[in-house]
Amino acid sequence: MKHPTPLAIIAIASVAAVCVLALQAQSVRKVRSDSRTAVVPTGDTLRPDGTVIEFDGRTLGLATDGQRTFVRTTDGFRELLPNRTAVGPLIKVAGGAGLTGFLLRDNRLYLTTSGSDVLVYDVSAAPKPQLRVSLPGKDVKGASYPAGLALDASGKRLYVALNRDNSIAEVDLDAGKELRRMRTSPAPFGVALSGNDRLVVTTWGVTPTATERQAKSSGTAVRVAKNGAATGGVVEVHSLDPARNAVLRQTIGMQATELTPDGDGFLFATSANDAIYRYVPARNELNLLRKFAVGSAPTDVRRLRDGRIAVALGSANAIRILAKAPSQDVVLRSAWYPLAVRVALNSDDLIIASAKGFGSRAQNRGNRTTYGVYDFHSVISVANVQQASRAPVVATALPKPRKDQPARPVPERIGEPSPIEHVFYVLKENRTYDQVFGDLPQGDGDKSLAIYGERVTPNHHALAREYVLLDNYYCNGVLSADGHSWSTEGNVTTYFERAFGGWTRSYPFGDDPIAISPTGHIWDRVLDAGKTFRNFGEYNYSEPANRESHTTLMKQALAGNITAKFRPKIEVQRLREHSNLEYPGWNMNIPEIVRAEIFLREFRTWEKARRAPNLSFIYLPQDHTSGTGAGVPTPEAHMADNDLALGRIVEAISKSPFWKKSVIFVIEDDPQDGFDHVDGHRSICLVIGPHVRRGAVVHQFYNQTSVLRTIGHVLGLAPMSHYDRISPLMNDCFSATPNFATYRARPSNIDLLAVVPAKKATSALNLSKPDMLNEDMFNRQLWSAARPDVPYPAKMAGAHGRGLAGKGLTHAAIRGEAEDED
Repeated sequence: MKHPTPLAIIAIASVAAVCVLALQAQSVRKVRSDSRTAVVPTGDTLRPDGTVIEFDGRTLGLATDGQRTFVRTTDGFRELLPNRTAVGPLIKVAGGAGLTGFLLRDNRLYLTTSGSDVLVYDVSAAPKPQLRVSLPGKDVKGASYPAGLALDASGKRLYVALNRDNSIAEVDLDAGKELRRMRTSPAPFGVALSGNDRLVVTTWGVTPTATERQAKSSGTAVRVAKNGAATGGVVEVHSLDPARNAVLRQTIGMQATELTPDGDGFLFATSANDAIYRYVPARNELNLLRKFAVGSAPTDVRRLRDGRIAVALGSANAIRILAKAPSQDVVLRSAWYPLAVRVALNSDDLIIASAKGFGSRAQNRGNRTTYGVYDFHSVISVANVQQASRAPVVATALPKPRKDQPARPVPERIGEPSPIEHVFYVLKENRTYDQVFGDLPQGDGDKSLAIYGERVTPNHHALAREYVLLDNYYCNGVLSADGHSWSTEGNVTTYFERAFGGWTRSYPFGDDPIAISPTGHIWDRVLDAGKTFRNFGEYNYSEPANRESHTTLMKQALAGNITAKFRPKIEVQRLREHSNLEYPGWNMNIPEIVRAEIFLREFRTWEKARRAPNLSFIYLPQDHTSGTGAGVPTPEAHMADNDLALGRIVEAISKSPFWKKSVIFVIEDDPQDGFDHVDGHRSICLVIGPHVRRGAVVHQFYNQTSVLRTIGHVLGLAPMSHYDRISPLMNDCFSATPNFATYRARPSNIDLLAVVPAKKATSALNLSKPDMLNEDMFNRQLWSAARPDVPYPAKMAGAHGRGLAGKGLTHAAIRGEAEDED
């Protein structure tokens, strides 16, 4: 991760264009009116209505005064030109970007940073900085993280929601200084003035009472549910008279988004509970206006000239125009994840900012190519409301299970029988398909990119040969924060989609309740269904109790005498209660075969008791590697360690009494540090078990939510979101005729004690948490260590999409375009 450089998450939604379908070209001002098309990994198609304007950068918001419109990105802002067919040059802004906070009035542009500052630019001519107001944290240490902005009628008072400081700051713009702060519920997001005497605020957290379940979010206690997710947010109405207290405080669904002035009231949207409300000042009431299908993620609301209401639905890639009866609603299609919508002055045109556009892509500048998962190709679309079409009907009820159905490995309907009772779900870190399986001739691989081929990963290769090789599998996420969320929740919340300007609040790794989906994790589904679950390492930051080195721990493991103990740190209480606390989680200084042996110690007790959990989650992170800093394990040693641990675990399961009723899924959380000739987000997935096909190659498209959906059908679990509801079931991986042959682990071919010598070392990396590094630099380190005499394959790194057309995952309109330069 790069702080405070603006960052971006890539999160694949089943109804959203995905990073793996990213653009090959890097157009900065390319305009399309021919309904640009992209096919998403879940099989959905993105085809925005109206004129499409493409440019580099991750979009975070729109600001308009009716005459002019500006676009906020993670690294600055641009102006939408008057003809609304292009954007102007990027005005770079240092310090990252806030969660929200972008306002235009009287040729002054107000915007927030990812630290503690609010900036004011004079945009009457060429934009130039005019004022910087610093609002450091008072209630919490560190940055205050300014979010929503509200300006009074005089233009002299600015009200700023300070997301980390749990307060609203009142700023005197003439003097350029703060006047006071008003305390709020945790994590204020939106703020708006109601008349001359009231301030409406939305927050992302609820302050817990002493007896309520709670957890810390960026240093502040919030009320949480048993699954660890924040229970909701709050709408507060504060009096601007210091002598009066707040006149309204009402709990709503979590993660409220934009507050929008609407004449006599305010409309605002909430994401996680998929509803919009209306505040009526005359009655000081908050009324539910509309609920949407679960997972729609409303992000912004605007009233049209004819009085109808337009709602941007982030996860549906659409602007929904509401009618009195939902069946009469119409929609405008957008690009990936519409975050803001504005009504053009005296027009029926809507200006739509889609946060992720058509996805991420590698940066191309002449002969130099760099890759960053934070690089996006954003889209502003301009569509007329007359282009809207009838909204599709979304089925919400699951088909009921049928009686007397034969047991199938993957039942057609949830609740129908399966011969599988035990699912072992193995999550690893950061590898693409070609890096590991590019040397397998039976799959669609590029041998020249297989830096961790069969010599390094004999067990991965044996498992892919003996069971199924999947060469068309993709990750929904591209870094650990969203990758683990997709892998465990089948979803990412609005928190992720908003936090791309710097991750100031937190870089979620299961330790921020505001970031967790209200539907919880796959283990919550298992436990709520009355089934059993055991966690080995997920969302656990671990340290050796006596600070043993990697070499010491590896020698213990190789000698079969592991005496070290580990200090666990798991923030989600329910997960902690079902975890093996001796099993270490994220820590590159702890060998993988140590993890495998600790798992097997408990597994042997299951064998004796003849009882195993329905779901076992096993985290094997060492294929992340530690780069090439002096004295760290070589990348090959890390990979071989990971491979050997996986082989030993699979062998033990295959020789156990549970094998006949088991299946093992092995995936990566993301493919961030890799390269692939099809696309940088193609990754590895292994499916192993007696009910899995033998010696097969599967070309069917699957992704992380396909794995979750398949687990759900096997164990009889309801979907967690609409993403895993509609992702393809992995039926092609299974056989109706079981084969109970066991697996034999292959020994390692690599010296597991090998470390990077000082004379070949590069700078050390920050590995205290996942992704605290520059992924392009990391990619190059891994390549150089494996292929020191071969030029780095820059064009194969990241979301280049060069091989997607051959798999039917792109439209001809987005292939082979010429490159535009800034």
